[in-house]
Amino acid sequence: MVHRTETRVHIQRGGEAIYSRYGKEENIVGLYGVMQALLSCVQDSSDDLHCIRSSDRLFVFRCHPPLVMVAVAHTNESEEQLSRQLQYVHNQAVFFLTQSHLARLFKNRHNYDLRRQLTGLPKFFNGIIGFVEEEHSFLLQSIRCLPMPQSLRNEITAILLSNRCPELVFAIVIYRRQIVSIVRPKQYAISPQDLHLLMNYVQTGSTRGHGEKWAPCCLPDFNDGGYLYIHDSYISDTLDVSLVLITNEREQHLTMITCKQQIVEQMVAQKTMEKLEAVLGSPFVSSDTKIPHLHHFIYKSRSSQQLVSPEYTLPYSSEEDRRSLHAKYCLVYDKLHHSDQKLSIYYDIDPRESVVGYLMSNSEIYCTFLPLRNPACCLEQH
Repeated sequence: MVHRTETRVHIQRGGEAIYSRYGKEENIVGLYGVMQALLSCVQDSSDDLHCIRSSDRLFVFRCHPPLVMVAVAHTNESEEQLSRQLQYVHNQAVFFLTQSHLARLFKNRHNYDLRRQLTGLPKFFNGIIGFVEEEHSFLLQSIRCLPMPQSLRNEITAILLSNRCPELVFAIVIYRRQIVSIVRPKQYAISPQDLHLLMNYVQTGSTRGHGEKWAPCCLPDFNDGGYLYIHDSYISDTLDVSLVLITNEREQHLTMITCKQQIVEQMVAQKTMEKLEAVLGSPFVSSDTKIPHLHHFIYKSRSSQQLVSPEYTLPYSSEEDRRSLHAKYCLVYDKLHHSDQKLSIYYDIDPRESVVGYLMSNSEIYCTFLPLRNPACCLEQH
């Protein structure tokens, strides 16, 4: 099976292409015309076009007038999962431009060429789509936390709190695609969806070797009509750990630099970086659970919208193997959440592996075992 999803975005009026993940726009302009004709035909009947299924393809449409996004997929992903992926593509544009700015552009000029505003941004669209295809936190609409001793997480959080200045809204420590710690005011929250956009921005536009970044951003769930301002940098030259400081005041760049310096100095003084480096050097793997025959798992707390999963080990050493397993998780997730029957347990088996999904009142878990394992036995292991 080819684990590939093609996502294209175009303006509804006239079917003009803005972005395509695969292929040159001039080579697929005819496809845009066909999609525009289909949309127009359905809309003339006062209806909406959500998806088209063929023998081996799924076409999913999502409209944010005057923009139309289309996913063309040959994967195990469902309509709902692909629609969510398209929503992330739209939100990634809002992240840089704000929803109110997009609305103003098209209100004044219906045929405005949005590509002028998106210069340099396709890499972030590619990044968020790849992120969605690979990362379990998108599937479960949650945030993946870095497994680590609670004492160390508390220590990092205390350092962030002790150096918090009045202008700071959020302080976030990120290791690759995992959250280490977040500090925020009690009256504000940051959604998993906004954190995903933020992590894609940090990872895709890495500052390693280039000091730091200071840039405006829009977090759509927090406030899609205005900008916040991000100071993004690494805490050291040897650790792949980012410190993201967010303020709502554009003039506070120097304040954020000072705040970052104070945080790093305290981490050095308390040898926090050495402790963090030790954790990163010994990643959490499925064998640490001591559960027999367990290859991999995902555990999500519904109340906190956080999940934990181990690093991939054998038999998932290649990217193809990992994508295959993620596709299996997508299938089991879809059966549990979008089935006509109300299910709390779903078990799938093939010659390679057995995957069980289990929904509980405050959590859900997906486990992968050796093939031909008894479902009841798998649940007992959990």
